[in-house]
Amino acid sequence: MTGSVSTFADVALNFGAPAVLGDSVLRVAAARGRRSVMYGDDTWLRLFPGLWTESDGTTSFFVTDYTEVDDNVTRHLDTVLEPDEKKKPSFDFLVLHYLGLDHIGHLEGAKSPKIKPKLKEMDDVVKKIFTAMQKWDHNGVLLICGDHGMRDAGGHGGATPSEVLVPLVVVRSDDFECPHPLGPGPIVAQVDLAPSISWLLRAPFPGDSTGRVLPALMPTDVLQELYLLHYTSVQNSRAIKANLGADALEKEFYKQFQRAEKNFARYITTNQKSAAKMAKEYYEQSLAEMSKYLTESTVEFDMFAIIVGISLLAVITTALFSITLYSLQGDEKRRYSVTAHGRHRSQAGAIVAFAFIVMCFAAVLTLSCAIAETKSSLCSLNPQWMSAFASIAVTFSITFFIIKTTTEANLDLSILEELNAIDYLLIGGTIFHSVTFFGTSFIEEEHMTWYFFWNTLMFFVLVRTLIVLITYLSKSRENATEIQEKPQLQQKMSEVGIGMLPKWVILIALHRYLRTMNQTGDRWAFLPDTADWLNEQENSLYLQALMMTGDVLKGELLNKTDVFEISIWRTDNIFQLTLYNPPLNQCWFRTANDRCHQQR
Repeated sequence: MTGSVSTFADVALNFGAPAVLGDSVLRVAAARGRRSVMYGDDTWLRLFPGLWTESDGTTSFFVTDYTEVDDNVTRHLDTVLEPDEKKKPSFDFLVLHYLGLDHIGHLEGAKSPKIKPKLKEMDDVVKKIFTAMQKWDHNGVLLICGDHGMRDAGGHGGATPSEVLVPLVVVRSDDFECPHPLGPGPIVAQVDLAPSISWLLRAPFPGDSTGRVLPALMPTDVLQELYLLHYTSVQNSRAIKANLGADALEKEFYKQFQRAEKNFARYITTNQKSAAKMAKEYYEQSLAEMSKYLTESTVEFDMFAIIVGISLLAVITTALFSITLYSLQGDEKRRYSVTAHGRHRSQAGAIVAFAFIVMCFAAVLTLSCAIAETKSSLCSLNPQWMSAFASIAVTFSITFFIIKTTTEANLDLSILEELNAIDYLLIGGTIFHSVTFFGTSFIEEEHMTWYFFWNTLMFFVLVRTLIVLITYLSKSRENATEIQEKPQLQQKMSEVGIGMLPKWVILIALHRYLRTMNQTGDRWAFLPDTADWLNEQENSLYLQALMMTGDVLKGELLNKTDVFEISIWRTDNIFQLTLYNPPLNQCWFRTANDRCHQQR
């Protein structure tokens, strides 16, 4: 609605974000006295409060609901679409944000059987709106689009074509001919919607708009079309001048804009069609390049400064972690350096050493700027950024001394020597699993990394066990001395081969089976799983058998516990069997009671 390009930060900040204070279609429409109405996702109400004549919001976070969220929108249509006695609608701008289709895609994927009925429901909504538009006293315009696409597996957020490209349908109630041939039309930018809606509302474009009016909505009158192209080009050129200053005049697209202005002026004075044709071509070429430049400059980030900032956060975190470990050590476990108990450094020496380290970090940063050949503000000679540059070098130096002091002189890290390869694998896997929570591509898929590391751990232990067993068997055949000197190894290897090895194999197989019980996450939820198969009516007998087997196994385990735990098992788990086989439950309940009486 602002007409500006969104960045990855804007997507995250839309949820729970404060109101948009900048210019927008709704703000310019309200300033012109236009009536805006919204039904659907209440994010609109949070982002643009006070700009709606009428609204009814629905929360978008109950993704399991794909019926009520849409019914709450559709129930308003009969009233809001009905014109008054003069055939004028009660609104100028109507927003209908349906959520059901998006929720189905998240829950069950694009192949869900619920998709087709929901699309049919949306077809009926479009038909209702189009039929109502034909009763109005003026030509209405209907824009049908989505705010994002979706993968076949469900979910979105990536950069694949199916996620970033969405259909855009433009419908007029009367006297409309699509300027594009049959089939898919051209690809237009999302930022083109804001100026297009502003044009339909006869309102100025939002101040930050970088798009242009959609080709299907351009006026058929040549003079109006050229004026609209001129107005759009002037707005975009102002934004470019604000970024580049006098350098904007040297850009080719700005020269194209100046040529278009001259031909437009010539057409107004001479009414020559050739001048109008050339003006249109120049305007369209300059607009395309201007929009491209504004888009790239908006989403272009200072990667050098971002990398330096991440590095700085990493060393500060390491320093704080070192201080935490130091504070947890007892006095008897702390090691003190010879320097601390022997000859002490003078204050002047410490200051010189610190200044030397600061200069070293400043030199490294300067060299990085030169090697990267970056245009980062951090590498500029601006006095404001020079102070930031010096502050970063000082911060790196302080953290260096903190980490050096706490690690070399004060920390007892002997406990790390007791860790084996499996311990390091578990620690590393846990840390990596925690880091993945910050990755947007892992949203709703965080458990997959743990699946991977758990399988890796089990496979690692299994391979190590096999290596130990095979090594023992080969040496025993060779009658190796170390085997003959340790006869107790035979019993241990028997326990490994007969006891541990089958258990690890069964554990890996069970873990793989449990993963098929219920497909989880965002990408695999639509795939059939064992739970779907068991919930089918014809497989209810297998479901009963599975539940009975589980209850029997739990009963055998709980049989070794006290009476209180058995009582809990009896009242909780046996109740489940009642739903499937009451006679069997009665027999089981008596048996459980008898066991309880016996234990008492």
